[in-house]
Amino acid sequence: MFYFFIHAMLIALSIGYQSSLSCRSMYRKPQPVPTITTRWVDESMTYQLSHQQLEQAPFFEQYDEQYFNEHLLPDGPIIFRNKKKQSVPGAHLKPMIEELVKELHATTETQESFTNFIVIKQRDYNPETKAGLIIVKFKEYPFIIKLFMETPESFVQPFSKGFEPIFFFMMGGGVNRYLAGFSRVKNRAMIQEHIDAHPEWKNILSSPRKWFWRPEQTRFFELCSTHMGCSDRCIQLPSVYAIVCDAIDADHTLSITNGDNRRLGIETSHFFGARVDPNIQNFMVEKETKKLVLVDTEHFPTMVGLREPLEYDNYIAWYCELMRKCLKDSLFRSKKERHAYQHAQTRRVLPC
Repeated sequence: MFYFFIHAMLIALSIGYQSSLSCRSMYRKPQPVPTITTRWVDESMTYQLSHQQLEQAPFFEQYDEQYFNEHLLPDGPIIFRNKKKQSVPGAHLKPMIEELVKELHATTETQESFTNFIVIKQRDYNPETKAGLIIVKFKEYPFIIKLFMETPESFVQPFSKGFEPIFFFMMGGGVNRYLAGFSRVKNRAMIQEHIDAHPEWKNILSSPRKWFWRPEQTRFFELCSTHMGCSDRCIQLPSVYAIVCDAIDADHTLSITNGDNRRLGIETSHFFGARVDPNIQNFMVEKETKKLVLVDTEHFPTMVGLREPLEYDNYIAWYCELMRKCLKDSLFRSKKERHAYQHAQTRRVLPC
């Protein structure tokens, strides 16, 4: 059902885009178009993207160098989530992730597994450009790797990484999985704090631990903006980084076809507020603890450009609200609104 709504939105967007190319006066003074420019920090070759949907906040509010470094995967022992007597040194895992990156760079073909990993999801990864998001699981250890890769060239090609990224680009002011990925660790900490503070939900809900990782020899690229915000800005970003998190041994994932599951998903998403994606597949029941685990802690308002909470009490209403927002953002936003969003210094962050 989710993909049916996305297909419908993209068809409407393509029709609206064609119509927007006509009926413009030849005497109208051209308006500056928001633009981002990228390059490797040690090279002069630049790449550029100009688009009316681009906003400053998604590009410059996500990466926090200090927070990133403070929450890197430790070198010391990491105790397994539900096997407290077992652990593995983080220093043992890091070379395996390094090898994974090398293996990805060595092939342009889609792979089902690598030396130390099994592929879980690669729909948003482009093996030819070596860019996007690929999710893998260690073969020997209970941890998941969500690996994000970008180059200066791929960063300004938002329509090359799969179907869903196009949808989020149009709604989120140019945001992509790579940028939103930086929100996963901080948002998870806030989510778990929210759970622990509630006397009832803390016995029902949980979320996996998460850490950042990046290669020992990280190559950075520069991102600069023009005609966005009150002034031009530049930032340096790592071309490769990962989120390392606990693998959840699931008894089952909540199903959209089950009425009780749907009600539980909606009730849980309301508890978290707008901070999480209420997609029912983000919730699973853990086999050992029987707790309901939220596995995707990406900051939902960042991904869809949300400034006010969506109003819904069932999944049909949720899909319809997303469709309405996407159509409005892409086709029916006034010039005044668009300019206000483009020049905003920050985007309102919705609390739990």
